[in-house]
Parts: sequence; C-alpha cells; structure tokens
Amino acid sequence: MEQKEFELINIIGSEKGANQRDFSNLMNLSLGMINLLLKRLVSKGHVHIQQLGKRKFVYVLTPEGLAEREKKFKKHMLKTIDAIGLIKDQIARIIEELYFDGERTFYILGKSDLVYLVEIVLKEGNFENCRILCANQVPAEYIDGVALICVGHIEYDRVAAKNKINLVEELARCESHKKPQCRNENRDREYQYGKI
Repeated sequence: MEQKEFELINIIGSEKGANQRDFSNLMNLSLGMINLLLKRLVSKGHVHIQQLGKRKFVYVLTPEGLAEREKKFKKHMLKTIDAIGLIKDQIARIIEELYFDGERTFYILGKSDLVYLVEIVLKEGNFENCRILCANQVPAEYIDGVALICVGHIEYDRVAAKNKINLVEELARCESHKKPQCRNENRDREYQYGKI
C-alpha cells in the first residue's frame, strides 16, 4: 500500500472528511488524484462507497481496510520505537565519550523530545558525580561544562560554554542511526564541540 493510500484510509477511518473535496483539502491533493486513490482502494477492497443521494456519497472502511490500516500502523509504530532506541544508543555513546574525557557537568539546552532522551540516558547510565542542568533558552552566563544543544533553532555560536555539542546535527551525521559501527567512527573523530 502506498503512503498516499494509507493517508486516505486514515482520514476515512477517523471520519475527518466527508467527501472528496474534504479529502483533497486534508491531503493537499487534486480532486482527480483523490478520485484515483479512492478507485484504487475500492478495487483492493479496502473502501466501500455508498451512494446516499444523487451527488452524496459515504466512504466506509471495509474489514480488509481496517485490517490494512492496523497492520500499517503497527509497522510504523515498531519502526518508530526502533528509531528511538537507536537515537538513545547514539546519545549514550556521545555522553560516554564526554564522561570518559572528564566531563561531569551537562547543561541540556532546549525543549524537545530529544531532551527527554538525554535525561533518560544520563539517569540510566553509570555516570557518577555528574551535575545535570536544563534550560529552554541559551543562558546569558558562561557554561562551565558541556552544553548539549537539543533543538535546531539554537545558534551554535551563541552558546558560551567550555564544551558544546549540537546533538541534532551530531545525531544526523550517523546516517539516520543505521550504521552499528558508528561508535567506532565516533572514537576516531572529533565531535563538533570545542573549547571556547
């Protein structure tokens, strides 16, 4: 099943749209494309169209359509969970390197889901005698420790810290976290953090 078909099945299943124009607006597709997608879903047995009047139709998911929606949702959910686990592992590797290099003060900058993963890694890891501070914005004062930048909109150069890492960029460098040898690559190269 294509992504657009799955999106349309979700819209029909959630009853957000009542007609093809609603589907078109919700999906930002032309009416012709919506019509084509609906015909495809009907031919696959995922959607049933009931005519209520001369120009009034109701779109209903069939049991097969509901099963396909659930199957695709489960697959997407498992991929998301795996991705979160890989990101968490990479964060742990970065923090372990910093810890073994003698860093003990970690200043987490930003407000995002990435912040929660960093906090989990720091709490679950065996990082003794560490100080963990959090802030939504760049502090005015100098950070005597590592600034872990966890959002994309904080300018790297505005952060005055002994060490700093833009975790968003650092995590993106490992090719979407799919390479298990990433740890060894990180040992052999410098992170984008520097002494100020």
